Amino acid sequence: RDRPPRPSPITAGGGQSAAPTATRSALVACALACSAAFLWNQANRPMAAADAGQFRVFADAAAMAGPLGAYVAAKAAEAISARGKFVVAVSGGSLPKNLAAALVAAKGAEGLADASAWTIVYADERVVPLDDPDSNHKAVLDTLTGAGAPLEGATTVPIDPSSTSAAQCAERYEAELRRITGSAAPAVPVLDLVLLGMGPDGHTASLFPGHALLSEAAAAVAAIEDSPKPPPRRVTLTLPVLRAARASAFVCTGGSKAEAFASVHATLKGGASDPDSLPSARVPDATWFLDAPAAGSTLAV
Repeated sequence: RDRPPRPSPITAGGGQSAAPTATRSALVACALACSAAFLWNQANRPMAAADAGQFRVFADAAAMAGPLGAYVAAKAAEAISARGKFVVAVSGGSLPKNLAAALVAAKGAEGLADASAWTIVYADERVVPLDDPDSNHKAVLDTLTGAGAPLEGATTVPIDPSSTSAAQCAERYEAELRRITGSAAPAVPVLDLVLLGMGPDGHTASLFPGHALLSEAAAAVAAIEDSPKPPPRRVTLTLPVLRAARASAFVCTGGSKAEAFASVHATLKGGASDPDSLPSARVPDATWFLDAPAAGSTLAV
């Protein structure tokens, strides 16, 4: 038999029901809101999706601070949980200032709760008095560990200023490094994290392009008497130590690094290169934090 037509839903007032219309409106509004939120997140995320792994690029140093601080704090938390302390090597240049800004941005993170668990050693140091403006130790005290600084209370390990030569300074610093890490020669001391910068020539720490120290395999800390960049007398961690660290990261800002970074990026991605011409490319597993000027045309934000 033919069925009678189904009546339209009727409201109490006798008209068509508003429920389907209201449901459709709500769904449309929800979709628009979700779409807007997605687009906002895409536009405002600090790093490019393609560079979320080894290479992390940010619009500027301020945008880099939070992610860098979170990265360092996480490494500190891992080390403190596993071994009761965090031993980190820090380079000079702009790195202490950038690291200080990063740690302020990450304030409250688990790895930053107890600065007394941190031990800061130097990836390289100039053989100058500890209060000299060229001293990396002075830069760390001024920005990271002094009164009111993010890591007030952390242990710092300076060079011995009474050393009579760069060679003696390096020997004494290696002894300290081995004591802190509990590693006897010939084992390579293992640090929890190495934080490095890169010069416009591709150097890192005080390991310069074409220098004989790039081939140093026995010493953990080496002396350099003829640094191409003043001051000439320095000590530096050697490549075996940089490469043995549980984690390593480069922090690079400024357009003067763009050309060197392009070469490092090509080398790390499998391009041919003279290994002695790019010391920064000799730390292959490092994570890179770059601002847009340092990344140049190689990587986009």
